[in-house]
Amino acid sequence: MWNSNADQATLSSVAAAVLPGFSIACICAGTLPEISIATAACRIGGIGLLDLTLNFADEEKRLAETHLRTLLASHPTDSACGVRVRAGQLLEWPEVQTLLDGRGAWLILTDWQSVAGIQLTAVLPTGAAVFLEMTSPDQAAEECKPEVPFTGWIARGSELEGSTTEVSAYVLVQALSRQCRPFLLMDPVGPEAIAACRIGGGAGVVLKDSTLIAERPSSVAALTR
Repeated sequence: MWNSNADQATLSSVAAAVLPGFSIACICAGTLPEISIATAACRIGGIGLLDLTLNFADEEKRLAETHLRTLLASHPTDSACGVRVRAGQLLEWPEVQTLLDGRGAWLILTDWQSVAGIQLTAVLPTGAAVFLEMTSPDQAAEECKPEVPFTGWIARGSELEGSTTEVSAYVLVQALSRQCRPFLLMDPVGPEAIAACRIGGGAGVVLKDSTLIAERPSSVAALTR
C-alpha cells in the first residue's frame, strides 16, 4: 500500500525525468478504496485520472463519485484531472457529467464507436478535453465520429493486459504520428515504448497505478530517460 508522500515522491521523479511539454497522466481504478496516486499526480503538475470502466454496481458507482469529488476538490487549479469511461456508460451515468461540467477536465472515452455521435455529444461535460481511446490505426484514419468534438487520442496497444486488439503500441504510434491531433500512449511497456512515443510526436503517456506500484521511483524514472 502506498501513502500520499510516497506517491508524490515517485511521480516527482518521473516528472523530472521527462522532456518539457511531455505530459504524465496517472490513472487508478475507481473501485479502489483510495486514490492517492491520482491526487499525487495533480500535486506535481501531472494529470490525475480515475478509471470508471469497472464501476458497474450502484455501490461501486457511489464510491467512484466520492473519489471524483475528492479529486476535483483537492487538485490545484493549474493541474488537470478527469476520468476514463465507456461511452455507453456515460449515457447512463449523468452524475459524472454533472461533476465534470465546467471543470476543464479530461475525459477518455472507450467504445466510442458503439454510440451514435449525436447522443454522445449531448452528454459530454462542458469544457472537457475529450480523448478517444483507439486500438486500431483505422480509427485515427477514418475519424469515424467527426460530429463528436474531441481533443486527441489515447493509444492502447496489444501489450496491455485485457486488451482486445492485436495491434501493438508501435503500430498505433506510427499511425497517429501521421495525423494532426495530439495523442498519448496508455501504459507504455519499457523505455523503448516511451521513446517511440516521443519520437513519433506523442504528447505524453498514461501510467497505470499498477505500473507505478510495481516499478517504484528509481525504475519508473529510468523508463522516461
